[in-house]
Amino acid sequence: MKTELHFWELPNKAMFWLDTNFWQRLYNYKRNKKLSWRDIAGEIVINSGTLQNYISQFTQSKKSQYIPFKTLLKISYFLKISPPETEKFIIKTKYGKNGKPIKISFPINFLAPEWAGLIGAVLAEGNINSHFTVGFWNKDNEVLNNFIELAKKIISNDIRINKNVYGCFFPAIFGQILVVGLELEVGNKTKSDIVIPEIYLNSKDKQITRYLLSWLFTGDGWVTIFKDHLGQTHRAIGIGFGSLEKDKQPQLLRGIMHLLDQLEIKYSKPYQEIKRQKSGKITYSWKIFIKGKQNLSKFSEQVSFQNSKKQKILEHILQTYKKPKLGNGESVGLVLSAIKKLYASGKAINKNSIAELIHLNPHWVTRLLIRAKEKGIVKVIGGGERMKGKWGGRNPYLYKLSKKG
Repeated sequence: MKTELHFWELPNKAMFWLDTNFWQRLYNYKRNKKLSWRDIAGEIVINSGTLQNYISQFTQSKKSQYIPFKTLLKISYFLKISPPETEKFIIKTKYGKNGKPIKISFPINFLAPEWAGLIGAVLAEGNINSHFTVGFWNKDNEVLNNFIELAKKIISNDIRINKNVYGCFFPAIFGQILVVGLELEVGNKTKSDIVIPEIYLNSKDKQITRYLLSWLFTGDGWVTIFKDHLGQTHRAIGIGFGSLEKDKQPQLLRGIMHLLDQLEIKYSKPYQEIKRQKSGKITYSWKIFIKGKQNLSKFSEQVSFQNSKKQKILEHILQTYKKPKLGNGESVGLVLSAIKKLYASGKAINKNSIAELIHLNPHWVTRLLIRAKEKGIVKVIGGGERMKGKWGGRNPYLYKLSKKG
């Protein structure tokens, strides 16, 4: 499992700006050997004028140029400077002659909380385009600003911010670092079926896991508290992603489930949502939900969100939490009206026919019927006998309204 990226592992188009101490060694060599630049260029096997353009990094004159990857290795070998020592002299790097530079320290250590958070944010709300430019978008200014501050810890101030489109962008060399170092996918994340890098999936550092999940849930997750038409209060944190295939869960969702398991935060069975657009196109998405006070508390303590709005909703959920009690607050009137409609139509009145009519889970309908029976509103008139066959289940009970109903 690779956790670091060295400068010599970057693509050939990578170019570098070096600390003056590196060039000082070449100046010392020239002085000690009493050679001209032409002589030194001959020994290195490089064009004399080109070499002096690179050396001009020492004086930072207008003609100074970034040094290409292969040429840097050639000069460092000539000076008997090992590659690990050479990368300590690198100040800035860029992709190609016309690329924009970034300040980044080599070797890059990806197994750090800042990198984990940045990768989580890019996986949720960003992408890498075909030119390797990395973008991140979020309409919540707090989230966008927090992400920019996080990114500055890694690549200094070399970030282009465009708040008109609620986004920020990184130079192409940064995209190359992500693709080469972490094997992130270029392009649309649904089509690419992106994954969480293996080093984060296998990390035993819970701080890294928490930071990655926090940014993933901040970008693609949601937290809700609402009452349904039966008066039931629902509290949940959810996250989901699109899928190109009906029966294929997104790898990103499976990775999140794996990380939640590491933190011992329980979640629901993956739920698939199928939608048909007006054009006739069918889309698929997969979701999971975190429910229950204990799991919501664990999420708040260990993961949390990167914006105050979602975090405040979560805190309110925990402060006002009451264990849902099915049967308290539901509208028994829904069941009564359904029974009347079924009676008028001559259909059998049982939990399944009622559930189909009022679009509720049969289990919920059973609880409502028990309440109605306890109040003397309905009564059982049949059913409940064991069915013939291998499974030995029971037929649903049949109901009718009592005089009280």
